[in-house]
Amino acid sequence: MKWMRETTEWAEPTPNHLYLMDGDKAYAYVRAGTNEHKVFSRPMVLDRRGRKFVEVRRFDPPVKSNTKEV
Repeated sequence: MKWMRETTEWAEPTPNHLYLMDGDKAYAYVRAGTNEHKVFSRPMVLDRRGRKFVEVRRFDPPVKSNTKEV
């Protein structure tokens, strides 16, 4: 799996997100301009026709923790 940043140039203003992908399947994404992320309950197939992606070599997504520091 690889983190892929979408770089598509859209005709209308459309945000490009960062996706955790394996081929055409996306398992999670990070919303553009945020650290807000979502893990899909099932892989989502992305139609890559007409879209551009570049691999992100290093990305450390936010980790949710059940522990609290006191």
